[in-house]
Amino acid sequence: MDPQNRPSTIPRAGFTLLELIGVMAVIAILAAAVLPGAIDLIRTQRAVKEGAELPKIAEALKRGMLREQVFPIYENDASTN
Repeated sequence: MDPQNRPSTIPRAGFTLLELIGVMAVIAILAAAVLPGAIDLIRTQRAVKEGAELPKIAEALKRGMLREQVFPIYENDASTN
């Protein structure tokens, strides 16, 4: 193939480095805007879930203490010193 017979412009597929950096910058800005709200939502959901479990734990502890007639002793309690 003679180099003078080929087309003058070769079609190229892909992205330039500048385009990739621009897309990464947009993604970083969006992530910075969304991430604090998502973290707060996760913390709130964990607190709600843990709060729902507390009555179950208290009831199980109460049943165990009544059945075994053994009550927890707090080693770090300041009033026992």
